[in-house]
Amino acid sequence: MTVNPTAIATGTDSLTGLAGYSSSQVELAAAVEHANACGEALSLAMIDVDRLKIFNDCFGKPHGDLVLRQLADALANAADGWMAFRTGGDSFAVLVPGRGEDDAKQALAERLDRACQAEPSVSFTSGIATHVPGDGDDPSVLWERASASLSESKRSGRGQIVIYSDVAKFVTVVTPSKVKALRSLLAEPRLEIAFQPIWDLGNECLLGMEALARPWSGYGFEGPAEMFVIAEKIGRAHELDAMCVSATLSRARELPPGAQLFLNVNPQSLVHDTVTPEFLLAGIEPTGLEPSQIVLEVTEQSDARLDVVVDRANRFVDHGFRLALDDVGAGNAGLAMLCEMPVSYIKLDQSVISQLLTSIQARAVLISIALFAFRVDAHLIAEGIETPEILEFVRNAHHLDIMRDPPITGAQGYLLGKPSVDISRTPLTVNDALPAPPPPVAGPDSIATAA
Repeated sequence: MTVNPTAIATGTDSLTGLAGYSSSQVELAAAVEHANACGEALSLAMIDVDRLKIFNDCFGKPHGDLVLRQLADALANAADGWMAFRTGGDSFAVLVPGRGEDDAKQALAERLDRACQAEPSVSFTSGIATHVPGDGDDPSVLWERASASLSESKRSGRGQIVIYSDVAKFVTVVTPSKVKALRSLLAEPRLEIAFQPIWDLGNECLLGMEALARPWSGYGFEGPAEMFVIAEKIGRAHELDAMCVSATLSRARELPPGAQLFLNVNPQSLVHDTVTPEFLLAGIEPTGLEPSQIVLEVTEQSDARLDVVVDRANRFVDHGFRLALDDVGAGNAGLAMLCEMPVSYIKLDQSVISQLLTSIQARAVLISIALFAFRVDAHLIAEGIETPEILEFVRNAHHLDIMRDPPITGAQGYLLGKPSVDISRTPLTVNDALPAPPPPVAGPDSIATAA
């Protein structure tokens, strides 16, 4: 039987007998309103049939249709008030009233087990989120949370159920209100630019300042990271990037003499040609800065085409700008970018730096990246320096027998200076930037002497 996706979206699916996506949105809104009125929880589960196309190719589409009907039957049992929908070819959603995430997860697992009994080779991946009174009236928030949970379930291996509370700190939920806020920001930007110092450990002096854009609190973003994630998800990261770069360059005159300016540039901005060498040259002309004082930080964590990003990045080098590869060690694209981009700086991610005291694997990553940096004449900067012990390790990393001494030539982190809008009081040396040590605690001997 051929299934019409439009029929699934707008009407009742003839294969499973379930209502489609449009009905799911209507019923979701009504269920959220009812949950708020009754003061009870409402869970939403999203379920995907894993690799349905491969299953159909191997066993035939009639067999795949049987799996879909069995799943629909298991989900649509209305004895507990569940409401199931087929939202796509291999996608389902179910409203579970009166149950929180953990209870809904257990009940869903039982129903999925029943759906698998007739066909053990099939598996399902699920995500669950729960709305509780006080979460507001926007049903799209619950939908996006469940969708984010499903995505994380797929990322972590499929064939399992992930609840939103377990992944909330890793995901950003795109809601209409947040999209509206981003559009307002792009139309009438209200940003402030903070600067965080980066230190030259060899000379104990200021190397440069990293510019960090912060949105006005009235937009409702939980922080700058959410602003950028939402912009990327709706395809407007390049516009936001260009706006932030322009706002930063308007303050470039305030930099300490000789300091380099580190600019975060989303790879999408390079692909879309919104941030170009010509754009930067025009921006720095009134500031008196030279291209060699501008360092573009390109993150390795991006879905943009690597060859295009590398080509665009190399154009900046041709115009005298410098490149830094950011977040190295946190993703999987860094090696290819390191091999193809002439970087002046490599910034080792905080996730590696924070584990140097306890993890032999983290030290192995440091050694390999430091050797690479030495061979290509790039400087290695440690991000996320937050404790004196980590700083001491970084300063004395030559004991790891790396060819360069010291192997880590730059450092950045809250211990050495938090981002600040006011950069007029930036210390001149690393030691000046360190917090004052606490006063010694008086012991019994000192008390007795004082007496």
